[in-house]
Parts: sequence; C-alpha cells; structure tokens
Amino acid sequence: MRSFELNLVLILVCILWNNTYALADRSYDVLKHLGTRTPYRFKYNKNDSRIKYPGCEDRKIWMLVRHGTRLPSAQNIIGMNTTLKDLKYQILLHREKGRLSNEELEEFEDWTVNVDVTHEKYLTFEGQEEMILLAERVQNRFPNAVREKYDNETFVFRYTATQRAQQSAKHFTIGLFDKKNSQDVIFSPAVKIDPVLRVLEYYYDLKHYWVDGYGYHLTYRQACLAVKTMFENFSSKKGPNATFLFAHSGTLLKVLSHMLLYRPDFPLRADNMQDSRPWKTSDIDCFASNLAFVLYKWIPPDTALCHGMARMHRTHAPCQLHTAPALRTTLHAAAAPCLPAACRMPAARRLPHHLPDRHHSADSSHLPRIHHRATAPTNAHAHTYTHAGARTP
Repeated sequence: MRSFELNLVLILVCILWNNTYALADRSYDVLKHLGTRTPYRFKYNKNDSRIKYPGCEDRKIWMLVRHGTRLPSAQNIIGMNTTLKDLKYQILLHREKGRLSNEELEEFEDWTVNVDVTHEKYLTFEGQEEMILLAERVQNRFPNAVREKYDNETFVFRYTATQRAQQSAKHFTIGLFDKKNSQDVIFSPAVKIDPVLRVLEYYYDLKHYWVDGYGYHLTYRQACLAVKTMFENFSSKKGPNATFLFAHSGTLLKVLSHMLLYRPDFPLRADNMQDSRPWKTSDIDCFASNLAFVLYKWIPPDTALCHGMARMHRTHAPCQLHTAPALRTTLHAAAAPCLPAACRMPAARRLPHHLPDRHHSADSSHLPRIHHRATAPTNAHAHTYTHAGARTP
C-alpha cells in the first residue's frame, strides 16, 4: 500500500505542477524526471547516422535492453481503478472551493480508467513502439553487424520469462525484419530463475543506488556472468554476430555499475542530494534503456576496436582502441570479476561504495569510466559513445 501511496503522491504532484512550480521553472520538464518510469521517447538519442571509423567496419554487437514501457503492478492498478476514481469525485464535489477552471473540471469529468488487473506489468503500446524504433536505429547505425535478413546462426535473441520482456523482444525483431519476416525468428527459451518531484526522483535514485548499483560491491558483481559472455563472444571468431538480451531495470543498472559507468563521486545518502549527480535513473534507467557493445575490425584483420555504447546521453567518453592481441587484456582489465576464475571465487564481501576495493584503488586510472580519460597505447585512440536508441538508436 505504501508503494501505491507514493505513486499517488507523484500523480497529484503532476496534476498540480502546471499551476504551481511549472510557472516558476518552465525548463524543468516533469516527463523527463520520472525515475525508472520515464518513457524512452523523452530521453533517446535522435542521432541515427551510421557510426564509421576509417578503414574498419562493425562486425559484432552485444546489447542488453531493458523492456519497454509497461503497465503498473496489480497493486497499483487496483489503486488506479478505485482510489483515483474516488479522488476524481472528491475534486468535482468540491469544485466551488477550488481554483480549477471550467475546462479543467470538464477534463476531470471526462477522465476514466479501467485497466485490467490481470494485465499487470504487460508491455504497453508505447513500449511496443519504443522497441520497434530502437531496432530501426540500431540497424541504421550498425548495418554490418545487424543485417536486414534474419539468420538463426548470426542472430541470438533472449529474454526473461515475463510478458513484457518477451513482447519487447518480439517487437524489436519487427523493427529489424518487418512484421512478416519477424515471424521466422527463433528465440532462446526463457529461463525463470517540483521540489517535491525532485525529491521523489531522488528517492528512486537512492533506492536503486543501494539495491542495484554502487552501494555494495557484492551487488554489481552479480553482473559478472552477463559481461563474461560478451567478452567470450567478442574474443571468438565464431558465434553470433548480433546478440540481444531483454531484461529489467535491475539487470541494466548492475551491468552499468560493473562497467563503472555513471558512478557518483560520493555515495548517495539522504543528506547529500546533488542535482548534478551522474547516477540519475531518469536518464540512465528509463523504459527501453539499453547498453550495447560493438566490435569493429580494420580491413587488415589484426586490429579491433571496442566501441561501447550505452543508452543515456549523446555524450562521448573514453573507451580503448588496441591491437587485437591486447583487446582481451584490455576488456578484462575493465571488469576483472568477469574472468572465468573470478566468477568461481566465493561471494565477495559487502563493501560500501566509499570503502576501498577493486574499483576504488589508487591504481584504477586505466579503467574506462565516464568523465575519465582512459590511458591508451600510443598507436590507439580512446572513444566511448553513450547512446539513447530509438528512431534508429
């Protein structure tokens, strides 16, 4: 019930926003600050041009995608179908005491909601469109790694055992191959295993920082296996050229943390809220957020470029370009726990963000991280692209 009350407060804040805070700060767009519930169309990278490097082409892509916009949980749907209706009638009943215009009152009278509780957390039409447009952008940007014609030897699609992830994968393939040809796609079997608004946004940032992010070392080490499979795929001359994994908010945040992306300078706490923090779920974990790694190879087959691409902003940060023999060493150095031996080690100690560990040692300057220039060999260039896919990533 507490969860629904929080969401109800958020709805009320949104209703009141136009008459209060929005007048004072029109630059603050409510729809861009809804934490993990932010729709992707307000955040995606509109640049869908092909990414080129002289003398090389994209060969492989490994991409983790959060499912698209979904319906609320059963608890919240019940609240929407009951409490919000009661709230509507209370507003109309006391219209004489309020300051709503006749036009606004008419909108309340016409408003209705009747969401089927059995469809809890189902992918919405908005979510379907997010996936289709994202796929089109990915294909435009990396036409060699993501071919227009489907082949089950070169494409791998996997999703968790949920309707929203399964449907996200389905509509993503529609964007890649069109509706008719997408029916031929083979999927791997799913395995079940306002100042007020700004405070609410920070509440979700704080929650996910400790539950899915940098709060504890053990938390983001859970991403070890996922990143390890990416390393193995890129290191091999065989295997699929395009791998797409459809999962959830917590999955993406753990992988981002494991790769040292969007890490704040100080641990998030209730008493140190900063508006300019890099860990902001409205930006890095909205619906359909994605993190992709693309392997480029020179025409001479002895060199390769690691091109990391995350959903977020259209900004550039360091990645590393090395000769092929050094590629594996470089990637493993960026995420040492993903080595097979490390994955077999006993569970890590719980280390708070601010205590020394592998990611906080003095000798961490070689690790690629946002806002940090990575050290690269003299014959190499460092480049990372953070990306918000959609109309063609």
